[in-house]
Amino acid sequence: MRYRSAAAFDEQPDPGQLDRYVAACEAARSRLHACGFVKLILDGTVDAKTAVMIEPYVGGGNGLSFVSQQQLDRAVAAYDRAGLQVQIHAIGDGAIIHDAILLREAIVLPQADVHDEVVS
Repeated sequence: MRYRSAAAFDEQPDPGQLDRYVAACEAARSRLHACGFVKLILDGTVDAKTAVMIEPYVGGGNGLSFVSQQQLDRAVAAYDRAGLQVQIHAIGDGAIIHDAILLREAIVLPQADVHDEVVS
């Protein structure tokens, strides 16, 4: 059985910290272990009304995004420069659109090797 380990997403990643993570990941890589990616939970859950929705929930509110588009743009660019993939977990339709905008922008960046993924 193979397993994968991820670094926690930080909206202001430190380049030195990223270098250390990449080095540790390379040292730990094996036939059974893979790493080299960062996991972000972009929004909450539908039941708690924290998943980001385009239309408001009954009773009001559109959910809660855990990072702004600007924070996400800067952080994903930093992770990409470090050679790390970003996995973004998005539940609400608004969060998925938020993520799609980010990925569309990343595709036009010359250094981007877009292997980022949306997990919904």
